[in-house]
Amino acid sequence: MGEHKVQLKFFLTGDSYRLSVSAEPGDPARCCVFADGMEEAFVSTGNPHKEVLYYRLPAELADKGHVEFGTIYIALEDLR
Repeated sequence: MGEHKVQLKFFLTGDSYRLSVSAEPGDPARCCVFADGMEEAFVSTGNPHKEVLYYRLPAELADKGHVEFGTIYIALEDLR
């Protein structure tokens, strides 16, 4: 499957964040988009939180629907 980078970008409030998951540039498994086809998901609440990830399909296959890549579970802990 290759290696993937998970990014959480927090807002000043600390309770909401943007989540993105990406593969290495040379990885043939073109991952990852969310159910809405976007590369980032906005998470306002929920701990733990679950997001289903999908492969990014080439334009000629876009009408075939979603192909599931996997599920990511995020659990955050405040260490302050």
